[in-house]
Amino acid sequence: FHCRNRFRFGYDFPELLKADQKLEKFIIKNFSGKDTINFSDPAAVKALNKSLLKWSYDFDYWDIPESFLCAPVPSRCDYIHHIADLLKVDVMDVKNGPQQQIRGLDIGVGANCIYPMIGVAEYGWKFVGSEVDKTALQSAKKIISKNPSLQDMVEIRHQPNKNKIFTHIIEPNEWFDFSLCNPPFHSSAKEAKQSTERKWRNLSKNAILPLVSRDQSNSMKKSSLNFGGQSTELYCEGGELAFIRKIIQESVEPEVASRVGWFTCLVSKESHLNELTSILLQLKNVVKDCRVIGVEVGNKKSRILAWTCR
Repeated sequence: FHCRNRFRFGYDFPELLKADQKLEKFIIKNFSGKDTINFSDPAAVKALNKSLLKWSYDFDYWDIPESFLCAPVPSRCDYIHHIADLLKVDVMDVKNGPQQQIRGLDIGVGANCIYPMIGVAEYGWKFVGSEVDKTALQSAKKIISKNPSLQDMVEIRHQPNKNKIFTHIIEPNEWFDFSLCNPPFHSSAKEAKQSTERKWRNLSKNAILPLVSRDQSNSMKKSSLNFGGQSTELYCEGGELAFIRKIIQESVEPEVASRVGWFTCLVSKESHLNELTSILLQLKNVVKDCRVIGVEVGNKKSRILAWTCR
């Protein structure tokens, strides 16, 4: 975890239960006898998220419609903290008082609206979130409307063209210090399903699934397959690589390059980095700097690709 991630030392479940008693039914013991939840169970992750967002950030409301991606809060925090490092945010200035207002653009904000929530709570940033799915858009708007601290800080905009990233979203003379994106990983529904099945085979070997019954495991597996995200969240034509190529292509267009300070994107597959960085190097007349930032959350390794045209 990032050194400023408040969840890097684990979870204080007795405190989290004070925020939301509904979490209690999902708490189990691992082989070391410590409290945990089954992170393969979307309902458990959702309950944990609600407690974390209330206990850590005092958000009164957070929910997502059934079948939408349930994003774990701690890993999303890391992305926000790494962006703060990229922008060279003075953390003491954030704690001590007003700073120059930073604005971020979340590409595909999702039904969970999680990145803007964390960015507002941790750093006082303002956000615009774009979204193609109208159900997800309404969910994000509901989260904002029910949390007073978000109402003047986050705006959700509909992207009417799923083949566009910044077009239709960035308004004339508008400035963003950064954009962020957690792109669809897979190239098809079949590939997404195969990935889920691989995760379940791996989970069957860890220290959690042996502690639940076969019926519970089968129920959670079915729930995970049906609850793990909508098509726009999980896959797109060409998968992650094609999606990030599209972001890069639009980012160097003059009307976009002049409106965003740093473009950033999560890259799940390390094998994609060579091609993506090569594309950016070929655009060296426009792209002034390119960086790869390593991200490790638990056993999962990822990376943030960042570039600027300024």
